[in-house]
Amino acid sequence: MTGIVAVAFTPAPAAQNPNLRRTTDSGAIKSYYSAIVVTLASVRRWNPDLELVLVTDCEPPTPFADQLSALGVRLLETEFEHCPPDGFWPTFNASLYTLDAMAKLARTAEPIDRILLIDPDVLCTGELTPVLNAISDTEVLVYPTGFPDDEKSQGLSALDAAQLHRQLDPELQQPPTHYGGELYGFTPSGAFPILRRADEAWQLALACWASGQRHFVTEEHLLNYAVRRASIIDATEFIRRIWTAPTCRNVVGDEAALLLWHLPAEKDRGFVDLASAAADSLSWFWIADRSEFLDRAGSHVGIPRRTFNRFAYDVAGSYIRAGQRALRR
Repeated sequence: MTGIVAVAFTPAPAAQNPNLRRTTDSGAIKSYYSAIVVTLASVRRWNPDLELVLVTDCEPPTPFADQLSALGVRLLETEFEHCPPDGFWPTFNASLYTLDAMAKLARTAEPIDRILLIDPDVLCTGELTPVLNAISDTEVLVYPTGFPDDEKSQGLSALDAAQLHRQLDPELQQPPTHYGGELYGFTPSGAFPILRRADEAWQLALACWASGQRHFVTEEHLLNYAVRRASIIDATEFIRRIWTAPTCRNVVGDEAALLLWHLPAEKDRGFVDLASAAADSLSWFWIADRSEFLDRAGSHVGIPRRTFNRFAYDVAGSYIRAGQRALRR
């Protein structure tokens, strides 16, 4: 078996990502590249023989380019063809680059390759053979978020999405399962039917937006439609979307069993802290056993418990935000 683990990245204004604390575009870029390096370094730490790929439409700046090269990361350039028009949606427009990255990977990979595309804020905590083994030519690996049908994600709930799905495929009557964009596992041959259906959804999204109607917004919306007729493998045993923000925390204590931690609140927090260890080949990041790795990496991101300083920061931040909300009333 040959396997590829890839991350996709295209720059976006800081304001389009509400999970970032840095408010300048240059600060956002640094946060993202720090996270990309840590994500791919963590995969390399436990999987020395896997091919690592960064799909991008821009050259990484120094020192990140050198760090990626040292990790053996291959840069795969492709244009942002699914870039939405101005005014399409205020946040997460860059997520649509996932479609271009999937297409590029499918076109350039070997037919036997199993491809795992993950977000640039995912920490790998172990060997990924079980994850790659779950991917086949006829099945796509995806992560169900568990959202209720009426919960909105970027302005669209599953109930809302179902109405759009029926415009494209009247047989799809039930609300779709909401799969997260943090992980997609596929083979080249398995990706092409999904990408064709995603492009159908993209054309509908553009038409609906142009006429002022509710529309698909993110790659999750488009791919949730695209995989409706695909055979699905549930990735829940491998990955979880773990919130570690001061006002949103869902750490339950069993995270050590997961091979991949998706940490959307840590791009300019925990990942920045981990970057120095990831860049030092003699640090614990590279030489610790898995138990110590989990303890030390977990201490930077508040899993399973927050350090005193982190807890104090979170409490203070919660009070400040509560006061700001009160003033706006």
